Formats: sequence, C-alpha cells, structure tokens
Amino acid sequence: MELRKYETMFILRPTLTEEEVKKFIERINNLVTENKGKIEEEPKYFKRNLAYAIKKNSSGYYFVFNYEVPSDFNKILSESLKYDEDVLRYMPVVQE
Repeated sequence: MELRKYETMFILRPTLTEEEVKKFIERINNLVTENKGKIEEEPKYFKRNLAYAIKKNSSGYYFVFNYEVPSDFNKILSESLKYDEDVLRYMPVVQE
C-alpha cells in the first residue's frame, strides 16, 4: 500500500485548555498510526486571532500536522472530525 504525504491545518476552539489541545493532538496521532500511517513530526500549536469570526470565535489554536498515510485516510479523518465541536476548521492538503 502506497503512502502519500499530507499536511493538515487545524483550528481549535480558543476555550480549550492546553491539556485538551494535547489530547486532541494525541487523538490525531493515534488515528494516523492506527491506519498504517507515519507522523513526520510532533506539531507545535499556538493561539492566534482569526481574520473573521468562525462559529462566534475570534481566535483559536492553530497547528499544522504533517504525516504519511494511505490515500483513503482523509475520508476517515473527515468522519472522525465531522461532529467535533472543538474543531473550528481543518484542511488537508497533499504534499508533492
């Protein structure tokens, strides 16, 4: 099975604690490894103001996640995050 490199940007609610952000990152790490993927490096997160309000939030925790996974992983990721109220936005992009 061929692995592809992806980069996904996440924005999480600003009301989360640092511990909750770390648990979310761990959850994504586990999701990648359970689906036979490899994590490039541990993401660094930071809080920033948003250019416009998203779900009534004017700031959020940003981080970029780099990983290698099978091509069907993004569907699994979307299903996992679809109803997660802590996630304001996420965007997976294929790296070439």
